[in-house]
Amino acid sequence: MSLRVGDSGGNLHKCINKETIPCLKNEVTTLAQCENSAALQKAADNYSEQMAQRVQFPTDTLQELLEVHTACEREAITVFMEHSFKDDKQEF
Repeated sequence: MSLRVGDSGGNLHKCINKETIPCLKNEVTTLAQCENSAALQKAADNYSEQMAQRVQFPTDTLQELLEVHTACEREAITVFMEHSFKDDKQEF
């Protein structure tokens, strides 16, 4: 956990400045929410960038579009999983 906190010091600092950490008991939950919000944004940005690079409109078929979407979605999920923290309840 110390590695994740070290990596996410900037996000933790932002959360503290926003006074979103009400007590030490909830610190891990709040940190996870902050980290996962950032991870979700990174994943969404990745998806948008990949779709913009890979799709040439109009596509020949709907299947072609779905295949590109599926590949980009998988990459976005991978990005989220790499950056998420303690998303046990899969809230994000």
